[in-house]
Amino acid sequence: MPNKLKNIKLVLFDLDDTLCNTRETFRIAETKSFNYLKNKYPLLSFPLFNKFYLIARQKTHSELKGSASSHNRLLYFQKLFELLGLPIKPSILNEITNIYWNYIYNHIKLYPQAKSTLKLLKQNNLKVGLVTDSLLDIQIEKLRRLSITDYIDFIVSSEEAGKEKPHSAMFLLALKKGNCKTNETIMIGDNLERDIRGANKMKITTILKNTFRLKNTRPADYIINDLNELTKILGITQKQYKNKKIIVFDLMGTIFSEGHIIKKILHPFLIKRGYKISYKKIKELYVKYTIGKISNKQFRKIVPKEIEEEFLNLIKIDKSMLEIIKKLRKEYLLGILSNIPTFWGKYLLKKYNLNKYFNPIIFSADYYSRKPNEKLYIEFINAAKIKPENCYFIDDKLINLQKARFLLMKTIWLKREKKEIIFIPDYKINKLFDLTRIL
Repeated sequence: MPNKLKNIKLVLFDLDDTLCNTRETFRIAETKSFNYLKNKYPLLSFPLFNKFYLIARQKTHSELKGSASSHNRLLYFQKLFELLGLPIKPSILNEITNIYWNYIYNHIKLYPQAKSTLKLLKQNNLKVGLVTDSLLDIQIEKLRRLSITDYIDFIVSSEEAGKEKPHSAMFLLALKKGNCKTNETIMIGDNLERDIRGANKMKITTILKNTFRLKNTRPADYIINDLNELTKILGITQKQYKNKKIIVFDLMGTIFSEGHIIKKILHPFLIKRGYKISYKKIKELYVKYTIGKISNKQFRKIVPKEIEEEFLNLIKIDKSMLEIIKKLRKEYLLGILSNIPTFWGKYLLKKYNLNKYFNPIIFSADYYSRKPNEKLYIEFINAAKIKPENCYFIDDKLINLQKARFLLMKTIWLKREKKEIIFIPDYKINKLFDLTRIL
């Protein structure tokens, strides 16, 4: 990947004439609308219709400049009727607008390689957003008809932002939704003014999809004629995934029922053994231990190894859990993604002979980060070689599930406590045995 693009995490697309042949279908839809109106008013000619439709569209754009309503075809047709002196009957307005959009929905097509490119972006764990100047319901219906909704993580419409491209509000909202910085983002569009200059002003790298073969392509950073060229620019390739499903377990609070091992087990144990250390202090050490900021040796200056192992022996697993794991392993792959320190995780897995059931096993300290940092989830997906949508991630903390959802993983909340954030997972269970019911 070129140096400028090596840190890309978010790919933003325009929709119309970037991913699909919108302008082409618009022209035919206008002709279909004329044919409907011609049956109502036989003296209406196509040149007259076309002339005043363009005037109606221009007037609507001028009067509602910068708003999503400026793209409302119902308003175009209403103003057309006014200009032509036709009766403004709601039933006719509704019918002609439906004819227009139904033609588009039924005939709009993706450009070659559009779907495969989107799929490849998601396989490489890139976030994909849509930044579009139109009404949200119209654009979502287009996505549905194009069968690409599964590859789009979020949409920013001018209807929502209150401004149209190239206004910064559109791109700022996209960055917020994608939780990315400008240097982690690229924008792909066909319009030099709206898509390219708008994104460039935000210091976002731009790629012109040169749909209409423009000769002057400044100021785009890159130019492509076909969408499959995008993957070459980004340096991403097809990944070979296993066509299997995997259940991804958190360790503490999930396989081992106690989720607060520092507060409820380690700290009381240390106090009982005569150590004068506050909960706050041991918690801070624990967090550093889980992200590799301190080593085993450094941690054991406070908690000696023999005390550490005595503490770990206090963590028990329910025997019924072992039976559930064995049962699930017959039908699914199983993996672990945990914030527990590596030594603790390996010690417990070895003690209860669990290693043979799980692969891969990812501990946060090995990657110097903790859930919900997306780095850990991506490391797991890459290690498992499983499509994200075939990963069922179980955790007792909703904040950890939220990031998994963003990466297209299925989310299962093992409810141990009250919600700590507002998030609706795909499934909720009260005990792991319920997995056999929902999977």
